[in-house]
Amino acid sequence: MIDALCDRGHTPYRQIGHRAVSHVLDRAGIEYSQEDVQWLVSQIETLKPFDDVLAALERLKERYKLVILSNGDRDMLEAAMPHVGFEFDQVISVQEAGAFKPDWRTYAAAEEILASAYPDTERVSIMHVANHAFDCVGAKAYGMRAAFIDRRKRPFGGSTHQPDLVVGNFAKLAEALV
Repeated sequence: MIDALCDRGHTPYRQIGHRAVSHVLDRAGIEYSQEDVQWLVSQIETLKPFDDVLAALERLKERYKLVILSNGDRDMLEAAMPHVGFEFDQVISVQEAGAFKPDWRTYAAAEEILASAYPDTERVSIMHVANHAFDCVGAKAYGMRAAFIDRRKRPFGGSTHQPDLVVGNFAKLAEALV
């Protein structure tokens, strides 16, 4: 996010992850090797969805096109897909825009890609679903709709760009939208 705010263009996700993990370990006074950090950052590619997600995605797919817009790099997303266990209609990396979410260029690139694949797509017909407030704020500021998955019951904040929908998990999202 700092690179985006400083308009430095796209930095590979692994590089940013490496910097962030090293910073946290340094601040905590924990000894580590570069291999430790590399391994830890790579584990994001093996994460599995929460228990409620896959059934909810199946319900949503009956009515909607489901697309990932991720801050992860293309190769990371490809490596993660077998662990996710769901076939999305499309997977978009922020590499397409050259900037991380919540930079407006990310949402603009996603809109352009979606409009190319699905010609009747309009910005206001896209609902961006995220569990990060900053991600919802970015989508709303760009003119998309947004749903905030609030598993941890965190306050969204006083942004003028409030989500259209706040739910506790994906099952509740599917209930609200199907």
